[in-house]
Amino acid sequence: MTFEFVYATPSETSLDKLLQGDILFRSSDLSKAIDQAHSYYATEKSYSHFMVVTQSCDLVRRNNRPPRSRYITLAAVRPVGIHIDRLLKKYEFQLEGAYEDFPLPICQKEYEGLVKDRVENLLHNTHEGFFFLPAEGHSAIPENLCAFLPLTIALRSVHYDVCLASKVAQLSEIFQAKVGWLTGNQYSRIGTPDLEENESDPQAAKEGYYDELIYRRAVWLSAGQFRSLKSLVSEWKKENPGANMDEVTASKLLQSIPNQQSLVAERIINLLLGNGALTGGIQEQTRIRRLLENDRPLGRLIQPNLTA
Repeated sequence: MTFEFVYATPSETSLDKLLQGDILFRSSDLSKAIDQAHSYYATEKSYSHFMVVTQSCDLVRRNNRPPRSRYITLAAVRPVGIHIDRLLKKYEFQLEGAYEDFPLPICQKEYEGLVKDRVENLLHNTHEGFFFLPAEGHSAIPENLCAFLPLTIALRSVHYDVCLASKVAQLSEIFQAKVGWLTGNQYSRIGTPDLEENESDPQAAKEGYYDELIYRRAVWLSAGQFRSLKSLVSEWKKENPGANMDEVTASKLLQSIPNQQSLVAERIINLLLGNGALTGGIQEQTRIRRLLENDRPLGRLIQPNLTA
């Protein structure tokens, strides 16, 4: 994927001045400056970068005079996975009692679409309070990062040169404006290109991010599938008393869980049998079950996100 247009090209990058949206690496000198008033931000491992959020016009230095602003405000920039993990945590099933040591996070399938929408907003930088910085597109960005705009610190303008020496990336002008809009809480919207806009297959580009940010971080199960998992875990614990389940074992149990359409098919069969509407033997039940499990229109009704 190519997201170079998020960042200024090397020829457009200004190395002699600070601009709103500049990305700073937490160098040893910058850490020392931050440590004077914000020791946690100076030492916590996840705060590897910072974004300048002070307006560019307030950072101009003329005739070697200090900038208009007495302070340079920096927003914390952290791995995007930190934000995603917090988001997924809201939609996890509560694993309690005998199931609380299950080694993989399990999220509620009904919220999958909502989370994908949130991630898409993040990719498009329309998620209030955050600014996405893709690793793809700039050699100085080591991984997909995210500016946490509410998490800001202020350095006195005497640290201007330290900040400038720590500058590793600059946003293109339109994305500088987007940072200004997001931080200034203005009433007009800054229209910026979507990250996947220049891709030959935009949907595939987004799906790649969904896979990295959502599906590699958690397992998504319906309520029925979660009940099946609990039964499988109970059986495993009976067969392995006192043992701790590892991720390999957990993954094998997850693979044996019926998909949502199979669970619905089983419920329909049981409902028909219980009401005397199905009187055939095992072969007839199996035939109907297979029809239900393989019916694509039924599958789309159960899981609307399935493709045709």
